Amino acid sequence: MNGVFNPEKIKLIVGLGNPGSDYKDTYHNAGFMAIDYLSGNAPDSDWRRSKKISYLKTNGFIFIKPEEFMNGSGNAVKEALKYFKSKRSELLLVHDDSDLESGKWKLGFGRGAAGHRGVESAIASLNSPDFWRARIGVRNRKGKAGDFVLKKISSADQKSLTAVFRELKNVLKVSD
Repeated sequence: MNGVFNPEKIKLIVGLGNPGSDYKDTYHNAGFMAIDYLSGNAPDSDWRRSKKISYLKTNGFIFIKPEEFMNGSGNAVKEALKYFKSKRSELLLVHDDSDLESGKWKLGFGRGAAGHRGVESAIASLNSPDFWRARIGVRNRKGKAGDFVLKKISSADQKSLTAVFRELKNVLKVSD
């Protein structure tokens, strides 16, 4: 893999987060929020379920939310690749990144987890870091990530995240 992103090669877009209403709109659920935005905020009734995932086929992609908690989400990522007969190179994993400032994001391939337990789980389950990742910045305060990632997103940070999701949508060439 040469590290040049080609959205036409991406088949699965998996957003990391924690299922359940207790975690809705928290910084750690930026991956789920990105999936909702990219998929056009489809109603829950449009989503299908497999063993460990919820998914929606639309706009030329398969959008996926693991039905497992963040730290064990690698099993769901592996399940999605198997279920949809896809390769790691066709995967884009979208997740929060407390090392990046809110409103920033980075696209990368084949990198380590940098302490993100959901990404660590995916790398361990796939036996490789060789997949695409969109790291969504959520840091807008001092302190450790554990001190704020499970808190509700402020309205200012929500606006920053929406702008990032819009940029990601353009890069992926997702139609409206």
